This record gives sequence, structure tokens and C-alpha cells, in this order.
Amino acid sequence: MGLALLSTLLGLSAGSLSELSLTVSEITVLAFAAWFAVAYATRAEAKKMYRYFSRLGGEGSTIILTFATLLILAFTAEELRLSSILLAYAFGLGLSSHTYIAHRVEQMLYPLITLFTPLFFIVAGSRFSLSDFMSVNLSHSAIIISVIVILGFVTKILGCYIPAKLLGFKNKESIIVGVGMVPRGEVMMTVALAGREAGLLSTQSYVSLVLLLPLTSLLVPLALSRIYGSG
Repeated sequence: MGLALLSTLLGLSAGSLSELSLTVSEITVLAFAAWFAVAYATRAEAKKMYRYFSRLGGEGSTIILTFATLLILAFTAEELRLSSILLAYAFGLGLSSHTYIAHRVEQMLYPLITLFTPLFFIVAGSRFSLSDFMSVNLSHSAIIISVIVILGFVTKILGCYIPAKLLGFKNKESIIVGVGMVPRGEVMMTVALAGREAGLLSTQSYVSLVLLLPLTSLLVPLALSRIYGSG
């Protein structure tokens, strides 16, 4: 839902709704439909695709063709005026439904992950310049930053606690699931970076989202330790 919303907002900022005569609801439906189609098709054809890639030349061809497929899907999403992460994420989701294939692909792509992950966080960090931070009037922005950070905790806790409870988990177990899901990572930073580059996020909002990473990483382990030790 978040990625579909991001695609809708990026479409609005790029003017694609007027260019393609699409309404907000139509581009949202397009985002959901494209995401579901890629995830479902990948899940259904992953085994055939993996065997075919492997027969072409072993591990090397599998790495190249899998990564090429990922880039093609990201490019297709951009051409549809959707977020590039939308279809790439769906592709990974489809692959992950096959444990062996997901594990093998992850192993083969590990060198690329090791290379590009630090570069991504460097790019994301470069958008958070000291001059931008100094330009923020903290007294006026404190409320905005506090609300976004608090919502970052509350929405994840409730959004995961309620489904866990409905699925039969005990109260304490549901709280652990909710709190454990709070930490943000590269997906949130990808969304934040895309929003920042598209001019959709103010400096205060971007600062708030960047602050969520260290805050959730530091506070959640402490909170889980207290919950587990509460009996």
C-alpha cells in the first residue's frame, strides 16, 4: 500500500496524471495491479525461470539475467510513472515464495548487495546536508518531527499487533510482534529518498524519517528486552 501510494504521489508530482488522463484512483489501481501481476507471475514462473537461466551458463548467467530482469522491471515502472522500487519489490516478493531459489539468488547476488547497499546509504545521507539541518527552525519544526517519529512507532505497533492478535497470538506475543516490526531500514529510506528527490518531502519531514532509523534501531532492542523480562 505504501509503495502504491508513493507511485501515486510521484505520478502527481511528474504531471503524469494529466498527461495520461489518469485520475488518482486509476493510477493507484494501476500501481496495485502492476505490483500484483509481477509478484504473482514471478511466484508462478520462478522455478522455470531459474532452471532456464541456469542452463544458459550456470551461476554467472543466473546472476546477470536475474539482475537484468530486476533492472528491466524498475525501468518499466518508471516508464509507467510508478516508483521504480514497486516492481523490483514485487519481483523479490515472488522469488521469496520459493525458499531454495530465494536463498540461491541471495547468495549469488551478495557481492552486488555488498557493493550497492553502502552506496545507497551514502546517497541517502548526502540528501541530509548539514546546511539543510541548520536551516530548520527546530522550535517550529519540533512538533512536526515529534509527530512523525511518534506515528512511526504507533502505526507499526498497532498495524502488526492487531493482525497478530486476530491470528491467535497471545497479548504479549502480539506486542512483541508489533514492537519488533518498528525498526525501519532500506525500504523506508528508498521511499524517503524518492519523495525528497521529487520535492514531495520538506526538510522537516525528511529529517524526521532519517531520525527514525537510529531511534528505532536503538530503542526497540531495549523495549523488547523489557517486554521479554516482564514475565
